[in-house]
Amino acid sequence: MRTEGDFIKINEWLLPFSWLYGIGVRVRNWMFNIGILKSQSYDIPIIAVGNITVGGSGKTPHVEYLINLLHDKMKIAVLSRGYKRKSRGYVLADDNMPMSEIGDEPYQMKHKFDNIYVAVDKRRRNGIERLTNDEATKDVDVILLDDAYQHRYGSRASTVPCLLCRQYRHSLLSTQHCSSTAYSARWWE
Repeated sequence: MRTEGDFIKINEWLLPFSWLYGIGVRVRNWMFNIGILKSQSYDIPIIAVGNITVGGSGKTPHVEYLINLLHDKMKIAVLSRGYKRKSRGYVLADDNMPMSEIGDEPYQMKHKFDNIYVAVDKRRRNGIERLTNDEATKDVDVILLDDAYQHRYGSRASTVPCLLCRQYRHSLLSTQHCSSTAYSARWWE
């Protein structure tokens, strides 16, 4: 049986990979900051929900919470990458679409909430453009990006970082979780 101590040992050998990943993220963010990589602006609000460390942190439940808050006031579209789906490119979900075509979390949201659009696209900018320009979805008022904290190709009105907090070991690829959200958010920037 595994104990929490086993995960600390795994975390110790992941630490150098975490530093390399962090360097890559910093270089990418720097390239956006100086204009080598460009963000696209949109006429509607984009809300990105994501996590700071790798792994589950409740992103999809946060997106569902936002849907509950906004669905009576606005026409909502959720855009997800669609992990583990069999399809490629942009796919707008309908009520009869199988889970294998859009992924399990988009499928769950599509069947849980009436009167929202759910789409998947690995290329988020393309997905946003399709949602805002296609005839079937052009009435959308707000787009929620599921698992898009690191996404910077499309500018957004708001970002919702999700964290699980227990122990923090200065690792983005940690099997442990942070104990100080303020410290981890500062470290990430």
